[in-house]
Amino acid sequence: MAEQFQDQFYELYQANLAYVRSQGANPGQSSVEPVLGAAAAGATSIILGESRNAGSLVAFVAMPFSERSKDRAPGYFDEVLKHLITPAAVKANFNARTAKKAGTEVIQSTIVNDLDVADLVIVDLTEHNPNVLFELGMRIAFNKPVCLIRAKGTAPIFDIDHMLRVFDYNPCLWPTTLAVDVPALTEFIAETWKNKESERSYLSILRENRT
Repeated sequence: MAEQFQDQFYELYQANLAYVRSQGANPGQSSVEPVLGAAAAGATSIILGESRNAGSLVAFVAMPFSERSKDRAPGYFDEVLKHLITPAAVKANFNARTAKKAGTEVIQSTIVNDLDVADLVIVDLTEHNPNVLFELGMRIAFNKPVCLIRAKGTAPIFDIDHMLRVFDYNPCLWPTTLAVDVPALTEFIAETWKNKESERSYLSILRENRT
């Protein structure tokens, strides 16, 4: 992440922590009971793909849904979601879900709820989208497993690259590159889930380094 954004990222992260603490939540405990009612009122996340072997395991995808860079054609992230992330998540034995933002309180509540209750959240850091980084901050505050990915060439993000593993996928999305990246991402997702208890979370690392 560019140096001029580091303070903003830190402030956003701290704001996320303050929100969770204001709800009286402990790590691993649901903190969004009021949100559940809003979600139940009619807004649901979108089912991308279901695995026969997943059971109830859900991987929620947080990623950009519009292209801000001139280097990426309109619809680029839809292609990433459809042809890379979804098949990899399903092959890793997860039911894949996401939520497109419609700018309403209900859909925002659904996103927050899914960020909390999903077994795994897959976060695409490409383009350093502010909404995605906010969602990552919330998931980190919940102290639950995250799987980080990005297109090759994406600039590093402050601290994240030094503390958490990130999968770099080929941004070309050719059938030949997908033939390599889908199984590689499948393995990365599966390993992230397998090691969720043994690997230290971002939040636990921060707490260990408090002065």
